[in-house]
Amino acid sequence: MKLILPILALTCLLAPAAQAGDFSGKSPSGKLSFESKNEKEFYVWLTDQPEKKTLVYKEEVVFVQGAAISPDDMWIGLEHGGASLGHTVQFFQRQKGLDFKALGGGQNDPDAADKVGGFALQTQGIKENILDHSYLHPVKWSDDSKWLVVSLDAKGSYQGKQTRITNWRCRYNPVSHMIEPVKKNPGKIEVGVKPP
Repeated sequence: MKLILPILALTCLLAPAAQAGDFSGKSPSGKLSFESKNEKEFYVWLTDQPEKKTLVYKEEVVFVQGAAISPDDMWIGLEHGGASLGHTVQFFQRQKGLDFKALGGGQNDPDAADKVGGFALQTQGIKENILDHSYLHPVKWSDDSKWLVVSLDAKGSYQGKQTRITNWRCRYNPVSHMIEPVKKNPGKIEVGVKPP
């Protein structure tokens, strides 16, 4: 026992540190695999060809937080952001082979987190987006790969009172930017809550 503890301590010191935010997985079809590296890069590859990883996204300022690939392997909903910056979902559409093209990003293109936040507030009769911190997360693609269910956590201030959104869900279409409610929404929107 006396020998095991020093060996365990030495092993912990010499082991490479894992990135807390790195993740990996497979698409629903199992044909594509993906991983994030160093919380800044996102790779995809054919599951049966792991030696041919393709870089889909790289960013030095914000962190890769999560991802969801559509059942037809044509779409990636990639969550990125930072604690104080908030999180949004950026969409990538498959072109040819493993080439995925980012959609949007232009001045007139709506940010998914802003659109979903505004839609959530409208369900409570609030017509302006008063959220100052929004965290949008991809949950699951629809079976037809046209809609991504997203989950929103957010907070803001309305008429001097705090508004808080927790795990509020809807469906988002990356082509039309349309938003639809979901049948079962586990989340909640609280308007006029007292600050913690």
